[in-house]
Amino acid sequence: MSGIRAEVVSHYFAGDTLLVPELPALTERYGPPDVALLPINGLRIRTAGNRQVVMNAEEAAELAAALRPKLAVPQHYAFTGGPVGDRFVLKSDKDPARFVEAATRLAPPYRSRSSPRANRSPSHPEHWSWLGLGGSEPARHS
Repeated sequence: MSGIRAEVVSHYFAGDTLLVPELPALTERYGPPDVALLPINGLRIRTAGNRQVVMNAEEAAELAAALRPKLAVPQHYAFTGGPVGDRFVLKSDKDPARFVEAATRLAPPYRSRSSPRANRSPSHPEHWSWLGLGGSEPARHS
């Protein structure tokens, strides 16, 4: 069998969302998730007055600190609108290290770990890094 295998009980997938006041309260209702997948690109639409439409790395780290997942995985940092879209319409942050730094600072029990393929280019689909709360790695590559 190939792919990522894990014994995960609960997860939170933030999709492409902004940090809104209701999100940190999710743990009051459901408890901390085992895994939180958080967008970190801070996507902005230049043609809409540079309006931010997705949380950035700092905001995602704030949410990780509030949700207290065992594993926080940054996502969507390699988003692209294509050559024309990136240059004229969209603006985003493509550096996952900003999330790692912010989460380490805002949620001190976290420590950074990387996948076996994390030394590749951030735009490569197999590149990802994650933050965990100690113990054994909850996901493994096969």
